[in-house]
Amino acid sequence: MRHEVFWQRGKAIGARDKLAGSLSANVVIIGGGVAGLTVADELVRRGVEDIVVLEARFCGAGASGRSSGFITPASELGVSELRRRFGDDEARMLWDLAQGGCDSIRETIERYKIECGYLPADSLYIASDESSFRVIEEEHQARLALGYASRLYDRSDLPQVIGSTSYGGAVRSGQTFAINSFDYVRALSDRLADRGVRILEDSAVTAVSQDEVRTREGVVRARSLFFCLDHAAGSIGIAPGETYHAQAFLMISEPLDRKFSTRSFPTAPSSSGTRISSISISDSLRTDGFWSVAGSCREPTHARDEMTWPRCITS
Repeated sequence: MRHEVFWQRGKAIGARDKLAGSLSANVVIIGGGVAGLTVADELVRRGVEDIVVLEARFCGAGASGRSSGFITPASELGVSELRRRFGDDEARMLWDLAQGGCDSIRETIERYKIECGYLPADSLYIASDESSFRVIEEEHQARLALGYASRLYDRSDLPQVIGSTSYGGAVRSGQTFAINSFDYVRALSDRLADRGVRILEDSAVTAVSQDEVRTREGVVRARSLFFCLDHAAGSIGIAPGETYHAQAFLMISEPLDRKFSTRSFPTAPSSSGTRISSISISDSLRTDGFWSVAGSCREPTHARDEMTWPRCITS
């Protein structure tokens, strides 16, 4: 067993400056993942100058750079569940917000010409068996009710898009894709540095006040602060202690031949989500020919203790 991040294997991660001493800035962004870098990019596009990004390790070291890279608005809650919990208007707002994040990543890839294995791929939400088909059907109807494109497959139709007769059916939606998330984050941080954003790595934040951010070796004073981090929010006192991360796993196959791809997805590349009790699995054949499977089980997903490294199991 090797402890490593698959996306980082064999890649040199160049060292950037870290915060040392005292600085002043117009804006400080805490967190150098997708969220923090997206905020920095948007501010630059709006003409904001003198931006500092503080990252505890290096851009892409956290959840963004370890992600499966399946870019889809779906999380634990589909459109049908959002409607039940919040009503049509708020469900539409939440789904559009998530889809807008996906669209933003795609637009950023195109604008900066980022090489990150971008692969357009529809999403399939699959019923594990015929008894679960009603859940899929409800999701399909909810999407149509809110004006979203959706296609429903029953068990007999499903082999058109996925090479299996084992599932009970699926609902398909578009505007989703897969990327190498680590390459995306590293390239975006480079583009922003070229545009004058000061990206300071190895600069874990230890304390925050109204207009001041401290690390072990320095301090930045700024008019505006943006917090773009997850479980670390509790350690610096900006979130209650019950706020913490969720964690999952990612498995990677050996490179597979094109026949396997065609047999698995006869019509086009896609990513799929299979819901089986408390297990959620998503998979996709990547542009370089290997199969990636991301998923989680309820207990480790919501465990409070942080998993500090992923596990790569090799034979």
